[in-house]
Amino acid sequence: MLILVLCLIIGFGCIQPAAVNAADSGEKKVRVGWYESPFNITSANGIRSGYAYEYQMKIAGYTNWEYEYVDGSFPELLEKLKAGEIDLLSDVSYTEERA
Repeated sequence: MLILVLCLIIGFGCIQPAAVNAADSGEKKVRVGWYESPFNITSANGIRSGYAYEYQMKIAGYTNWEYEYVDGSFPELLEKLKAGEIDLLSDVSYTEERA
């Protein structure tokens, strides 16, 4: 029993709280293209929702990304994606025309 207590004391003594500072949080701002579609919905009071939005929020939970949304039409946003003006656009798939 004494050995168990000593092991616990030593084990807890090694654990120290880590100081976290906003600069060290690894948060990255990601520019996301936003267009209205069945996957991207904006309510009358400006709240975003939909399959693509929920998926992006789940990814942000793992990556610690902060999203900056850029509004536009799909063709405009696709050109911005190609030009590197935005980082992410949902529902982009391969087509002969885009190739």
